[in-house]
Amino acid sequence: MLTRRDFLARTLMLGAGLALTPVVGAGNRSPLLLSASDDGNGGHFFSAIDEMGAPRFSHPLPDRAHGIALHPARTRCAVVARRPGTFVDLYSLPDGRQLQRLHNPDGRRFCGHAAFSADGRTLYTTENDFDGRRGVIGVWRLRDGLMVRETEWASGGVGPHEVLLHPNGSLVVANGGILTHPDRGRDKLNLDSMQANLTYLDSETGAILGSYGVAAELHQLSIRHLSISPDGRVASVLQYQGPETEEVPLLVLHSPGDGALQLLRLPEGPERHRNYLGSVAWDLDGRWLAMSAPRGSRIYFYHRDSAAWADPVTYSDGCGLYRDSLPATFLISSGAGGVTSYCPEDGSWQPMPDRYASRQHWDNHMVVG
Repeated sequence: MLTRRDFLARTLMLGAGLALTPVVGAGNRSPLLLSASDDGNGGHFFSAIDEMGAPRFSHPLPDRAHGIALHPARTRCAVVARRPGTFVDLYSLPDGRQLQRLHNPDGRRFCGHAAFSADGRTLYTTENDFDGRRGVIGVWRLRDGLMVRETEWASGGVGPHEVLLHPNGSLVVANGGILTHPDRGRDKLNLDSMQANLTYLDSETGAILGSYGVAAELHQLSIRHLSISPDGRVASVLQYQGPETEEVPLLVLHSPGDGALQLLRLPEGPERHRNYLGSVAWDLDGRWLAMSAPRGSRIYFYHRDSAAWADPVTYSDGCGLYRDSLPATFLISSGAGGVTSYCPEDGSWQPMPDRYASRQHWDNHMVVG
């Protein structure tokens, strides 16, 4: 059996590249790591790199982007503007050809994330209905090769951020609870009354299947980002809008049918993570969970079976997370530059060697497609 250490040694002999998760349903082509990035001159890009960190393509963007939604066949992706955003770009894979740019309807702003339906013919976008003071999910359908807006659904809360398709066919929405208005930029307008929740929607009708919030005394916890394990366990990481020194739980675990959210505290205090988690990812088999605290340059690891925390690691401005191709391994990207693979079981690091990967300033999220 090939162990991780055997794999690392073998890979190093071949040039120190990472083993990105193989692509399913996209032929035998090599997988690509996809992420928004900035260069040293303040330019904004959608970039793809190979397992060595070398660039495959890089497209300039009108503004900073945030989340990347991958088509189930991995033949295209949607790149979503950072909130409050005005564009979603669609690209073909692996060539990176731009297919379409979606624009926000009047009275709406994109909120950073999107998700495709199981058949890839529908795109769901998180949006802010700023005059209606509510969150919505934009529903875009494929017609004659183009995505066309068909309708929108209430997101079940305020400030929806990430949306994912659950293995059971429902949509999972992280309603962050924070009210904003484009005339006020990213100002948070309701911190005294905010209330986040995790909401499940029927992906065909938009009907709310369940909604789960936090206790009243923790109402300033904002539910932001999501990851779903192979068996359907939802993990969400939070950002606290209260005092930075107050100790609060920052990780949520939940499965459809559970009566309430399970909230967990990190193994370190807010002096290390500053009550702000940026990304979350399950590993390949759903036993390990990684979460990033970019403001504290810390990465945390939770073992689901033992309900125990591994030793956290320091990684400068590390935020982007994605499962690597072996269990208990994660890809980590940095806003300061660089992408690496890390294993919390043995503490081994495997940086991408190409200078391009270390030169670009990677945004908060990435996927392998």
